[in-house]
Amino acid sequence: MDILEIIKLISGRTSQQEKEELLDQLSDNEEALAQYARLKNAWELSSRDSSLPKLVVQDNLKSVNKKIKRKEGPTIISIGRTFWRYAAVLIVALIMGIFIEKQLNVFVHKNHLSVVEVPMGQTAKITLPDSTLVWLNSGSSISYPSTFTMDERTVKILGEAFLEVKKNQDSPFKIENPKLNIKVTGTQFNFKAYPDEDIATAALVEGSIEASIPTLKHTSKLEPGQLITFNSKNKKISLSKVDTKLYTSWRDGYIVLKDKPFGEFLKQIERWYNVDIILENQDIANQLYGGTILRNKPLDQVFEILQVMAGIEYEIKNYPDKKSTVIIK
Repeated sequence: MDILEIIKLISGRTSQQEKEELLDQLSDNEEALAQYARLKNAWELSSRDSSLPKLVVQDNLKSVNKKIKRKEGPTIISIGRTFWRYAAVLIVALIMGIFIEKQLNVFVHKNHLSVVEVPMGQTAKITLPDSTLVWLNSGSSISYPSTFTMDERTVKILGEAFLEVKKNQDSPFKIENPKLNIKVTGTQFNFKAYPDEDIATAALVEGSIEASIPTLKHTSKLEPGQLITFNSKNKKISLSKVDTKLYTSWRDGYIVLKDKPFGEFLKQIERWYNVDIILENQDIANQLYGGTILRNKPLDQVFEILQVMAGIEYEIKNYPDKKSTVIIK
């Protein structure tokens, strides 16, 4: 398969028929499938990486156009400028080497199922086949088909995600997770259910959602501003009125604390900064705190703030071959 066809597929410049034909070709070609995964990963990263220099993209756009015209002839011009902008961004992303090992992991299986995994210390924004927008928090993953069916749209999420679901009354959007399932037709909400945590939550910003517990015969319908919480350890379910900004602020790069246990906050810091935190003083794990912390602050500055806020003593240990460790005394 030609690389230009792959770029055209990733950038959404194909008809439905062309898309299906290209996906069928990918399923029979392991080399092309691997190339597709690599390019798609670079596309996902470049779409959210503000560090990509615009001038470099424009310069590469011109050079790519010249090379393609010499190689393929004038018929390629009909694809349009937008396509070449996408192609240039992809090529710049590949040149910069911002994919898979160091950033976002994207896998494409032969059954046309895409899996996006976000490493610790990163976040990502992706667009699903139905134009639903998904923001993934650190240490989270989503799997979804290349094309949704006419009667339902089903994805699987592990971790935390904020979703703006494209409205479609005839095709419900579903999230499947071992702890908490969600069903909507079009709405905005935050979903959180990490495999290593007992608590699973869903906070509704607008619209409506139907939340169900796979292990229990329980279903709740949420209204805007409501939060459903399920504790998989003691099987307790609660529904409460909340300020949804407390649950969605991570998408905008900051953490808002309001009567939040210190231990729960530290877990979030571990994911955001990809560090291990050892809390020697367990007495403060359940103490409640409030405040706002920006994600773009260096780790040492974050703990300087926590030192004042919570009265802690800490030590940061950095290693050349593994994650840093923060010891809170």
